[in-house]
Amino acid sequence: MALTPAERTAAYRLRNPYKLKTTNIVVNGVKYTIPNNAMKPENARDFIKFLNKLEKDSSLKKIQK
Repeated sequence: MALTPAERTAAYRLRNPYKLKTTNIVVNGVKYTIPNNAMKPENARDFIKFLNKLEKDSSLKKIQK
């Protein structure tokens, strides 16, 4: 019995699972692991800093670099 393309792909993925490539960055002493396809590490670092400031004070008027 011949396998369909979808069955061949499923069998291949079972034998060779996709491994997500990640980068570790440290912001304010906290280690974060981000997927490489999400954003560049320097952008992620700035974004995490922004989120940390936003968490402390949710008023967007007071957030500055």
